[in-house]
Amino acid sequence: MNAINITSQLPNLLEPWSPNVLAQFDGHDIMIGLGRKDYPWHTHTDFDDVFLVIQGHLTLEMRLAEGIKRVELNAGELFIVPRNVEHRPIAKGDVYFLLIEPTAS
Repeated sequence: MNAINITSQLPNLLEPWSPNVLAQFDGHDIMIGLGRKDYPWHTHTDFDDVFLVIQGHLTLEMRLAEGIKRVELNAGELFIVPRNVEHRPIAKGDVYFLLIEPTAS
């Protein structure tokens, strides 16, 4: 059992939108990733999507019945995209983020 220094792991992230698993708990992965430009629209039917921005600026766009909703996240800000909500993250420059999702089966 050791502490994990998240910021020391950031230089290891080379491939945009391909998060690395840092740790696991109760059937969930804690991952860090690098965002660059847009990620495609997608939906998670089985889980909420937890985003915490570590460094940079991330826009989350969501398609809702009333139209497109945008949430702007800066370093230190967290947002949870509810399951079944179509969304896409958009990175302005390089963005480093933490994700929490169920461990892939």
